[in-house]
Amino acid sequence: MLHGNSMGAAVVLMTSGEKLPPQVKGIIADSGYSTVKEELQHQLKHIYNLPSFPLLDVTSIITKIRAGYTFEEASSIDQVKKNTKPLLIIHGDADDLVPTKMAYDIYDAAGGKKNCGLFQMLAIQRRLTFSRRNFKYV
Repeated sequence: MLHGNSMGAAVVLMTSGEKLPPQVKGIIADSGYSTVKEELQHQLKHIYNLPSFPLLDVTSIITKIRAGYTFEEASSIDQVKKNTKPLLIIHGDADDLVPTKMAYDIYDAAGGKKNCGLFQMLAIQRRLTFSRRNFKYV
């Protein structure tokens, strides 16, 4: 199993669309974000009360020059479309750092047969939501 929380969840989600070794039987993502761009837009607005333009656009261009990709290219959504492994998405419904909507966007984008599930953790604000007992399957 590949498992990750928050940014680690985004990493396993972005890995999910790649050719994986046969030892990987499934993927568990706890509070992962849909795209780097959407996550940074959310944080700029809700944490720092700043507009995403022009800061996000400029830093995305700098990232392209220095790292070889833009924020738009760093997308869990694009990768889960190609995923063929079972996928479990876990997310708290009161998460203020990574919006819960992103979990639904990831679920909706999951490719192939819907071999994935989404657990929504009630009144949980941050990562490690699976360790809490108050959840429902959606």
